[in-house]
Amino acid sequence: DRLTSQYEEIRRLAALVDALSLLAKVDAGLPIITREPLQLDELLRVAVDDARILAGPQGITIELTRCDVASLNGDRAGLRQVLLNLLGNAAKHNHTGGWVRVDLRAELEKFTLSIENSGTPIPPEFIPRIFDRFVHGPGEKEGSGLGLSITKTILDAHGATIACSNRPERSVQFVVQIPRLSSNHTESDGRR
Repeated sequence: DRLTSQYEEIRRLAALVDALSLLAKVDAGLPIITREPLQLDELLRVAVDDARILAGPQGITIELTRCDVASLNGDRAGLRQVLLNLLGNAAKHNHTGGWVRVDLRAELEKFTLSIENSGTPIPPEFIPRIFDRFVHGPGEKEGSGLGLSITKTILDAHGATIACSNRPERSVQFVVQIPRLSSNHTESDGRR
């Protein structure tokens, strides 16, 4: 038990060091992504499968309601981290027996990813700060408070946007819009 506890603490500290390293690169104006052709839809399907395993013990249903083909040039590891962060949060900040709905649409100039969950709505005064560094959600005590900040940083480097809102049916929704990238984006994306 002690070794397991120490291992988990080492993993948590390693993740924190990785997150701080990425943010330090951004602050220094260094590139944080590399681009390669990839299928965002395939990354999403794998991430949803992984999230279902994690959400299973709480009886949370994760439904991929739509998943259009989404070919783009992006950073595979970075976008996977974005997907896992958003899906992990959707399950973590949810009710036992709740749901998560995931939707990826290919549009003319962009791809739109929507992740909605049945969790408790976020206090409106908190939403403007939700992507800030070291910010914890209401009542949240675990974690570094860097997950959504890292998510936004990676998406910014891709020229993408992310927004959070409470939905009328008492759910929380994150919407990511990723442009169909043109040739003028380079490996230096992510600099400030």
